[in-house]
Amino acid sequence: MRDEINLQTTKILAGCHDLAVLLKDSPEFAAYQKAKEAVGKNESVLELLMKFRALQMRVQVAHLGKAENLALEKELDDMYFTLSMYPEINDFLNAEYRFSKLVGEMQKIFASELGVEQAAMELPNLN
Repeated sequence: MRDEINLQTTKILAGCHDLAVLLKDSPEFAAYQKAKEAVGKNESVLELLMKFRALQMRVQVAHLGKAENLALEKELDDMYFTLSMYPEINDFLNAEYRFSKLVGEMQKIFASELGVEQAAMELPNLN
């Protein structure tokens, strides 16, 4: 029995490896990598992007706490508008979005094939 489980696990992991290779060879990942390298070559652009990410995180944390901070959200929107004027950042954010959308579609397929809904995979409210 244990050998059957190990063989099945090995097959699953081999399939995951094959999927990762396909994903790595995708145009979405190639565009993401290219855009990421371009951003990484310019320290000032990278610093702006890091500030944007930090602000995004603050907004997400506020939302997790069920707090609405309109000033913080406006600051994020304004910063996004400014960053979109930088071609390297704009290309990176667009490539990142397309790649994450592909990964999200993969998650939906897994959930559908396994017969579970995405929301059902979340932890229940324990309060």
